[in-house]
Amino acid sequence: MKKIISTILMMFLMMTLTSVTHAEWPSYWKGDKKFPLIFGFRMNSFYLDRTSMVVKENNPPYYVIAANVFSVENNTDYSYQSNAIKHTWTFEIRYDDNETSMYLKTDDGWTYLSPLATGSTREQEMAMNAGEAMWYVFKGSKFYGAYTWTDSKHSKAESPTFTNGLYDRL
Repeated sequence: MKKIISTILMMFLMMTLTSVTHAEWPSYWKGDKKFPLIFGFRMNSFYLDRTSMVVKENNPPYYVIAANVFSVENNTDYSYQSNAIKHTWTFEIRYDDNETSMYLKTDDGWTYLSPLATGSTREQEMAMNAGEAMWYVFKGSKFYGAYTWTDSKHSKAESPTFTNGLYDRL
């Protein structure tokens, strides 16, 4: 019986030591707090360049904020494959504080970013995380993350999912 319990405990310990959570993506690019992790997907981590952030419109309740976001490819253990930036995007986000809505500027105009990310593309999900981070840096408060949202199609309440510890890193 002791051998069975020991074996089960050893298997459990091995599984927990080898499992990786989102929190294990490096919190800051090269350890620099000007570049906090805002999103992770598979083997890529995405960072906000706080030094690039520009408030383009500050006309309450309407705001437009732009900033660069870049990706870094990681190893299977979520450590950096290199410190090289793989890709950079400039996200321009429009906020309507009265309606609590966020929009991404695209070639076709402004695209609504759903707080539930229902049916969104990976780019829209990344843009929503960037938008939430930019708002938090600018205003010191959560935007979508401050509310629980109801998915009318499925009649269930959900909160937007932001990478663990997002607000603490900003």
